[in-house]
Amino acid sequence: AAEINDVLLHVTNLETQVDANKNATTAEINDVVLHVTNLEKQVEANKNATTEINDVALLVTNLEKKVDTTQNATISQMEALNVSLDKGMTATVNAIDDVNLTISFVEQVVTNMNATVSQLKGQVEGSNNVSLEYCNWNSEYLQNNNCTNLTMCKPDEFQTTPPSSTSDRKCKKLTECNSTEYEEVRPTYSSDRECKLLTECNSTEYEREPSTPFSDRVCAPYTTCTSITQQEIAPPTPTSDRKCLDVTWQSCKGLQNLWPDAHDGLYNTKHGANYYEVYCLMSRGGWTLVMRISTFDDSIDFRANGPGYSSGSYGSSSVLRALANGEKTKTDYISPLYTKVSVKDIRVAQRLQDEKNSVWTSDGCLGGDATLHAILSPKSKTCNGYRCCQNIHYGSGSTIKKGYNTLLLNGDECGDSEPAKIAIRTSCTGDSALVQVGYSMRSHGNLEVFSQGTEWRDLQSVYVFVRD
Repeated sequence: AAEINDVLLHVTNLETQVDANKNATTAEINDVVLHVTNLEKQVEANKNATTEINDVALLVTNLEKKVDTTQNATISQMEALNVSLDKGMTATVNAIDDVNLTISFVEQVVTNMNATVSQLKGQVEGSNNVSLEYCNWNSEYLQNNNCTNLTMCKPDEFQTTPPSSTSDRKCKKLTECNSTEYEEVRPTYSSDRECKLLTECNSTEYEREPSTPFSDRVCAPYTTCTSITQQEIAPPTPTSDRKCLDVTWQSCKGLQNLWPDAHDGLYNTKHGANYYEVYCLMSRGGWTLVMRISTFDDSIDFRANGPGYSSGSYGSSSVLRALANGEKTKTDYISPLYTKVSVKDIRVAQRLQDEKNSVWTSDGCLGGDATLHAILSPKSKTCNGYRCCQNIHYGSGSTIKKGYNTLLLNGDECGDSEPAKIAIRTSCTGDSALVQVGYSMRSHGNLEVFSQGTEWRDLQSVYVFVRD
């Protein structure tokens, strides 16, 4: 009986607690209902109050959690009570039934509240024509309560303003570089291209690297050939540098071997540490001018018995330049290379660039073992001369007259007292004709140069070239 009284007392207390919980729950439910009522009024006044609906949903969720907590606590208590009522306490069973009734009531209230929330949600969606679900922010934005497709920038545009949830992206046409510009900075999806003016090469520069649509041209200063020690072999252009060649050759033929495109004109040669300016007849095969003997200048006495042929050099570079420029001058000229270049062939001409009135060898008959100075220096007289070339060529338009096809150097005519340093003869011992250089014959006027034939009529000077 005492234990039953204790149980009855415990049940009484439990009923009191359940009543208290029921009253508290009912009060909270009344508060929720009141809040929902107020929310309905607010929705009517402002149907865009989506935030309030979210608050209600949060409140319902919290209430559901609280009901679950209350239910769990009550069930735990009832399970503990069932242990004490194993002997079949009917009062306890009734109390449990009352608690279950309370739980069912609360669940019904929650169900009704969920329905109310769904109804309010629908009213808001219907009034705004906007789903409460978010727009696809990757391709849409919210405009006038509608999800609108975002603008896509074209290939020739870039994005100036990125999109947001309520605004579209903005695009702008890409800058186009003109013909005087190049693209210094390439465009991106969200940045414009940057153009920069092309560099202009000045008068002392050439374009070493041409421009491209994406790079500037590169200018470089023209190379300057060093005076005397270098030869310009290619002139500069707007797109190429001048080319210089170090002077290492000793004759015009040596230069032609290195630079086949060289033209007739003045060039420097090198012998040891010294440089000498010479005239080169490149168009005829790389001939070096070693002397020009005039009938008007006997200063060096280039006659057979005179000292002129033994002179190492004569005349200044100004005389050589005057000859090269076609200026009229009566001054003799002997190049320093007269004593420095070992010769294989010789060329004799009436004028500097004369083709018709010219005679030359091409078979290396002079041997290449001595300079022209050594060949023409004083030696014992001989009918055959110091060098005799029997296969000579005449310039275009000339004819070999009377068989005069031998070129004799430093010889005589075997007793007829008409020696000459250079002579065109019928043979190594034959009579002279056409041209004689270093000639001495009083009946002919003791001329340094003399023409006995008719082709070189009015001969006033002779140009002598050599080729090594």
